[in-house]
This record gives sequence, C-alpha cells and structure tokens, in this order.
Amino acid sequence: MFTNIIDELKVQDPTAFEEPGLVFYFFRSESHVNNFQGSTDPNIIYSSKDPVASYTIDPQDEDSANDDEDGFRFNEDKQRWEQDIFLYVRNENLISQDLISKCVGEEKVATLFVERKPIAYDVDVLQECDDFESGTEFDGIAGFDTTSIINTLITNPTTGVVDQNPDRFDIIFSYDKDGDDPITDFSSTNFESTTQTIYVTMVNKFTETEDGSGNKTYGQSSTEIEFEVYKNPAYNRDNLDESESGEWLYKEFVAFEGNDETDENLFNDGEAFFDLTGIEEKLIDQNQDVADFRFEFNPMPTDFTKYTATDTSEIEVTIYNKTYDVDPSVPYCEKKVIIDFTVLQRPDFEVDQTPPDIFVCLEQPINEYTDLTTMPDYNLIPTKDGKIGVVGEIKPDNDKITFTYSWKFESEDGNIVQEDLQDGTDVVFNTDGSRIGLISSKSAEELGGTYSITLTATYDGRSDVIAKTTKSIDVKVSQAPKMTEQIEGEIITIDDLNYENKTNIEVDTQFIADIIGIGNYEYRLEQRRGEDNYIVVEEYTDTPSWRDMDPGIYRLRIKDTNGCNPEAIIDLYALGYMKYFTPNGDGINDVWNIIGIYIGDDENLPPLFIFDRFGKLISQINPAGTGISGFVEQGWNGTFNNKTMPQADYWFKITVPLSNGEDKVFNGHFTLIRGKRRN
Repeated sequence: MFTNIIDELKVQDPTAFEEPGLVFYFFRSESHVNNFQGSTDPNIIYSSKDPVASYTIDPQDEDSANDDEDGFRFNEDKQRWEQDIFLYVRNENLISQDLISKCVGEEKVATLFVERKPIAYDVDVLQECDDFESGTEFDGIAGFDTTSIINTLITNPTTGVVDQNPDRFDIIFSYDKDGDDPITDFSSTNFESTTQTIYVTMVNKFTETEDGSGNKTYGQSSTEIEFEVYKNPAYNRDNLDESESGEWLYKEFVAFEGNDETDENLFNDGEAFFDLTGIEEKLIDQNQDVADFRFEFNPMPTDFTKYTATDTSEIEVTIYNKTYDVDPSVPYCEKKVIIDFTVLQRPDFEVDQTPPDIFVCLEQPINEYTDLTTMPDYNLIPTKDGKIGVVGEIKPDNDKITFTYSWKFESEDGNIVQEDLQDGTDVVFNTDGSRIGLISSKSAEELGGTYSITLTATYDGRSDVIAKTTKSIDVKVSQAPKMTEQIEGEIITIDDLNYENKTNIEVDTQFIADIIGIGNYEYRLEQRRGEDNYIVVEEYTDTPSWRDMDPGIYRLRIKDTNGCNPEAIIDLYALGYMKYFTPNGDGINDVWNIIGIYIGDDENLPPLFIFDRFGKLISQINPAGTGISGFVEQGWNGTFNNKTMPQADYWFKITVPLSNGEDKVFNGHFTLIRGKRRN
C-alpha cells in the first residue's frame, strides 16, 4: 500500500518526487509527523529507507475506538474502523541539517478502512429421515429445523461464544455456489430439503471495498451446509391398520386352527401355521425397496415358511435404514409394525352316527299285500326327517365366516365314486345343504356306501383362509318286503291236515333276498278270531316255521328289521277237508265240511257250495260245521233233496273275504264212498 502511494506521487509530479535522496516516512497521525524524531522514530509505520513487509491494524489492540492521537477511530455510520495515513518526505542527501529539516513535505495522503469481515463458521452435516408428511416417506425430502443455523454460523466453535453481530451482515443462502438461486425462507422449523449442499455467503452490509472491476466483494466469507436425507421405511397403508393407540398392525395373517389339514389332531389345539415368506414387502410401501432396510423380528421365527402361532401371538417388526449398521452416526430412520395373528376356531359338527346302522330303503311297489297302516311319512331313510347329514344347528362364531357344504359318495365296493353330489340329480339338499335325502329310484349299488360331508368355512371371502372338516356316514341298503301271489306260492308251504287234523306252516327263507327284497326280515304269525280281530300266535322271528297248527285262517306279517316300511301281510288259509267221507250212519265220517273256516262269526260265514261232477249244485251248506277240536260236527250228509247221492267225486267252492277287503276263492274235490255200516 505504501509503495503504491509513493509510486502514485511520482506519477503525479515526477520532478518533485523523483529527486535523488528523497525518503518517504509514513505516520498514523499528524502529531507524529510534527514530532518527527528522525529515521529511528518509533512512530514511523513505514519508511522507504527501511521498508517493512506489512503494517497491521488490529482494532482489538487499540485503547479507544476514537483515538485522536493515533488517528484511529470507529465510524459508527459506516460500521468500520478508519485510520488516517500521513506522509513526511525529506531529502537526506542535503549536507546541512538545517536544509534537511526545511526541505520537507508533509501531508495526509490516505485513510485506511478496516471493515469487519464476517466469519462463516462451519455447520455440522444436517441429517434427517425422509419424513412422512402427506404420506410421502419415500420422496427423498425431509423437513429440517434451520432456525438455529444463523446462530451456529456466528458462534465461535472453540469458545462457544457468539462473537459476531448478525445485524452487520447480509447472510445469503443459495442452492448454487454463485448465489444465483437464493433461498428466501431458509430459516424455518420445517425447511424441506433433499440430500444436497446449501451455499452460505456472509456479506458486510457497509463495505465500500471494491475489486478491480468495481465489485464490492471483499467484505464477505462463505461456507457450505450439507443436508443428508436418509430413506425412511413407509407404512404400507394398503396392508396395515392404525390402532387407536397409534400402533400399526398387519392383520392379514388369518387361519383356522389346523389350517386346511386333514389331521384331526390339529383341529382343536388353537394353533395354525403361517407362511411369513416375503412379509417384508407387505409391511413397507410398494414403491420402496426392501433391500434398503433392515427388518428385525421379535421374536425371530425359526422357520419363516411354517410359523406356528395362536390367536394371541404377535411379532414386533422394527424396520430401519440399513445404513445405520455401517455408520451409527446417521439417523436410525425406523418404523415399528406389529404382526397380529388371528387363529379362528375350527368349526366342528356332528352327523347321524352309527351304530345303529343307517339304512336307505329301496322303493317297493304297493299292492294288495301292503299293510297301509304301516306306511310312514317317509319311505327312504328311517331318520326323523328322512335325511342324513349334520345333526343340530351349527353357526359361525365370527360374522365374517361363511359355511358351505359339499358331499361325496363312494359305494361299498368302491366301484362308484361321485366327488360332488348335485342337488336334484344325485341327492336332495335341505336349505343349506347340510342334510341330504336320497333318490329312491336308484339301485342298491348307487345308494349304499359312504357319504362324506365336507363343511368348508371361509373367512371374509378369502380363498386362502378356509378350513374343511369332513365327516362320513355309512349307509346300508335295505328294503321293505315285497309280496305277490306268485311269491306267496313260492315261499309259503301249508301242509295238508295230518291224522290229528293239524297242519304245518313254513316260509322258505333260503333265497329270500332274491325274492322279496334285500332287507333283513322277521315274521309274525297271527290267527284270525273275528272279522278284524287277530291274535298273535308267535311274535316276530327270523325262523318262520310253525308246526302242528290248528286248521284255520292265519295272517303272516313280514317286516324289515332295518326299519324299511311298509310291512307286508299275507292271508294264510290252513283249511282242511276230508278227502272222502262215508255217510253210512255209523257216526264216523258221516258228514263232510271245510275244516278251519271258523272266523268267530257263524252268521256271516260265506256259503260253501257242493257240485257233482257235471257242475250241478248239489248242496249249499254253512261252513261252520267245524268244531273247536277241528273235527267235523256238521256238514253235508251225502243227500240231495233227501235222496241218497251215489258214490262218486264231488267238488266244492267257497269264497272267503280277505283282510284287505278282497275275496279269495277256494275249491277242490272229495269222494263220497258208500259202504256197509259198521256194527
């Protein structure tokens, strides 16, 4: 600076200032000049004779801000320190000291300005997690509290003391280093920033110092502030629910105890298995990458593919930015999620059980042998409603659970398997399909076997949350007894009267299944004792053989022990008659009659007609001539119009009313023998 002043003087007046022997002495005040003490004067601040490298003005070392003696002062208006510079010039080549002292020049040649230069102290790196304002955790923008940044810029980090007055400076924050993109709202409790560098310039408001281009750039300093934004896990709001307490819950893990297993040991243990594979992707926002985060599970599953849980089980998952593992100084950036498990009670139910066996009754035609009084309200399955299936009422214990039923059939021999029985085609469903009736027109092979009912419980319509419980019902096939006149003739045998006028009644059961049905049959014999009155000769038995029975009208009742009604009844006529008689007056076999026609009402007995071999009616008698002992006491005496009929064969005919209201005609022939009377 001092050499510049000297050079400038020489340029202005070369004649005066280029003269040999001139020495330039600079002082801080005019009083120092006036009291010049020679070249060794301690008040000289610079001398061309003995130049120094620099001259320092330190305002902090001065005694006063307005030191008139030193020419040093503080300009409040300009907010700067000012120092006047005085020049004392003399030619020391002059011999006379008197000349030296007289040939001098002195003048105030400059005023030094010491402007306060701001110091922009360093600011630590600012780090934040990507915030969740408006659900934008993954946008790379975080809110920073920058209200204390200015204080940090002017605070000496060594002493911790604010040593600058911010009112003296303009502090400029900019997105670019040149300050072309200034930030007007930097100081904020929520300054939004990405990971970036913010440039800070502190400029003295009062500077007049200019560079060579006239720009006032010297009264300033600058620094940089680093902002770092770290990825923050964002809740997957499509999968998570926020509780009233503020916890975020993953509640998609729902299963029935035992899951959809078939092992019944798992049904009621209160546990279910869950596949946790890929759970990480379900907890954070779909726009985020799980590779950016660490997931800590508490408790830690030993097997993510098959985790066992109960309805009270929970797993707390801490999700944080994995950069923290490498550099713990960065923000943790964490979220916590509770994995909540719902284990539903597996529905159970009861079905029609065996024993006793459940039988389905094949259809049997109704005819004159059918006992209509034993016709049931149903004629297929002997259960209360004629159906099989769920017993009792079963309801879901959760209003989000729905029940459906499906049926499968497998015949006893395994030759017929129907996986999904259809209503109306294969079976007849009740309202909800929990019970089925069978279609009687099917064959025994199509009806008898195992019917399996599967209850499928579905939670909230989710195909992945179901439980299937299967129960089986074994159904056997039976049949009400079938009877026709032909069958009657094939299986029933009534022997002729023996010498004691007794008879035997037997039913041949050897091939009974091929004849009257595939049921299990029992037989009861009843004897008629009036028009509508029968007494039981022997209760139901599976060995239908009765020996030495009195002649008479009987009724055979056949029923299926498996419960397939109706019963069948057969009127049996164990009617006897003598093959011959000898009306010779000896008291032995003098009259002929039907034996066993007694029905307890002699007056209403049908007439018995006797014809000769030409078909001529010979006699009409009352068939009540049979005594209780079975011997003939009244009957035809062998006469016609009081004339003795010749020895010959004669025919008889009688029409007997049956128990079903129809008539049955009996006829036959016998021989009249004329012989000598015994004495």
